[in-house]
Amino acid sequence: MKEHHCTSIVPLFNHLSEEEQDKIESLVIHCHFNKGETVWQPGDEPLLIIVASGSMKVYMIAGNSSSASSPPAATKAPTPS
Repeated sequence: MKEHHCTSIVPLFNHLSEEEQDKIESLVIHCHFNKGETVWQPGDEPLLIIVASGSMKVYMIAGNSSSASSPPAATKAPTPS
């Protein structure tokens, strides 16, 4: 059975050859998150996040107008029933 490449579902990578996708896939860290769990937040190291299944809600909480330009946080959203 052929191994699934998360890179194949990303338009930026899906046109690459299997060998090129293998190289990128070797850098991928597969993670599973529970509903409501924070995946990334401002101040964390920059990431490319690929959602292979389910959904993710990206939002920003601004205490005042000056913080509204902060990068958003990413949280795994509930999976539709």
